[in-house]
Amino acid sequence: MKKISVLGLIGIVLFLFSPLLKAQDVSSLQDEEYIPKRLTITCFKTTCIVFPFAIKSVDRGTKDLLVQKVKDVSNVLLLKAAKPEFDETNLTVITADGKLYSFLVNYAENPVSYLIRIENPYGKTEPEVLFSNENGKEAHTIQVAEKLAKQKAFINHKKDKKYGIEISLEGVYVKDNLMYLQFKLQNYADIGYDIEQFRLTILDQQKSKRTAIQQMELNPVAIYGDTKMIKERSAQRIIFALPKFTIPDMKYLQVQLMEQNGGRHLSLKIRNPTIVRAKPLQQLF
Repeated sequence: MKKISVLGLIGIVLFLFSPLLKAQDVSSLQDEEYIPKRLTITCFKTTCIVFPFAIKSVDRGTKDLLVQKVKDVSNVLLLKAAKPEFDETNLTVITADGKLYSFLVNYAENPVSYLIRIENPYGKTEPEVLFSNENGKEAHTIQVAEKLAKQKAFINHKKDKKYGIEISLEGVYVKDNLMYLQFKLQNYADIGYDIEQFRLTILDQQKSKRTAIQQMELNPVAIYGDTKMIKERSAQRIIFALPKFTIPDMKYLQVQLMEQNGGRHLSLKIRNPTIVRAKPLQQLF
């Protein structure tokens, strides 16, 4: 009888508390993924939020929140309070890359900031004002780059390693008028690597010291990956989307990875035979 009563008591306890345990699991998941950002606004001045991609949907909790998109600009939202001391409300924004942003909005006579920039979740950079015809293209380019970051390497011989830091070119892809370069960055050291600069430059193969070097820097139209640091004992991929190009004879593409406040600088030389091996993306997606 005692054994039965003890087992029965344990069963009752588990039955009563299992919903609470499940609720805690769901709550922790929600806390990690969906924590709203806090925001204060006023009646007398406009607060501006700059998103990394085009705004596709806006929902305000109450009419106490005045919301307006900027004409011909797709990633900027203007906010103002309809009345002072309104009750806390919320704001939900969905952008062109499919991300959902949630805000808890309160009134303040003097908000902490009137300009809020939402960091690009892919390139880790602050967003700029983007006009409507540009933003959709960049969002699509980032989505393509995100898929490429999961592709296995098909180029294995282009790499440089120094002081426990390694950079390697893993793939070259082409679609329409864009070319995608896939790099892998590895840090085997116990010291993190702060990235100062990532440069891509086409240079002459200089034969004489008297010959002037001609160079042309390539500017990416989009970047996917962390361009700020490589954590200790870690590896990551970064994708550069560039206007389609090839390399003339007697020239090469120099890729430089520069460390901030350090000397672990790396460099790759990439010549035209590697570039013309680019895989068409139509074969992958």
